[in-house]
Amino acid sequence: MERPGGGFAAGAERARNVMAHAVVEFYNPAQLRGLQRLNVLHQQEADTGDPAER
Repeated sequence: MERPGGGFAAGAERARNVMAHAVVEFYNPAQLRGLQRLNVLHQQEADTGDPAER
């Protein structure tokens, strides 16, 4: 039986959207670009593995 509101996946998506809007309101555009770069670097590190951690 489907829960009202879409269940866990829909709730998680709503939570991500709320956080994204909060971040946009809190940081200025230059800070957001810096955070996006850090996120990309972190994701690349997670995808390839950091040799320093081996």
